[in-house]
Amino acid sequence: GDAQGALTAAFRAAATRTLLQEAALAGLTASLTSAGVRVALLKGAATGRTVYDSPAERPVSDFDLLVPRDQVEVARTALVDLGFRELNLPQRGPLGKRLRRFRAELPFAGTGPQYAGLLVELHWALLEMPYYIHRIPMTEVWEAAEPVEPSGAWRPDPATLLVHAAAHLALHHS
Repeated sequence: GDAQGALTAAFRAAATRTLLQEAALAGLTASLTSAGVRVALLKGAATGRTVYDSPAERPVSDFDLLVPRDQVEVARTALVDLGFRELNLPQRGPLGKRLRRFRAELPFAGTGPQYAGLLVELHWALLEMPYYIHRIPMTEVWEAAEPVEPSGAWRPDPATLLVHAAAHLALHHS
């Protein structure tokens, strides 16, 4: 009845949105890869390909991309060249001082026809908490990463994705 129709309509809308997002993600990963950046998918972009039959079954509102710490500046420049603008976080006062010292991600908002309204978070650690930034061995995360075909991107292994999702939920959304 009504519930089935509503669910069908919601899935169709999600599938359409996902199709557009997938094209944007392909463009992003191709641009980062051509700039020499190794990029891995996190959260919804990763689990939509591992846990579900279709990325449309795991709607996403943004893309969380993991890059090696020493490639952050190259990735930032590549995103800006694509028309993304870095979202400014507070720079003054106690909060700004802490954010600068313990940051492990940069948020970007897309502009232009291809990326308008798209939020991209560039990560170089699995969790943005000072204790974990320096204790999670990112070399091991990258060594266990698996390629995502045909995008040229990578995906952390399923165990890392599970730990990341659980920790993110517990630490950021509790």
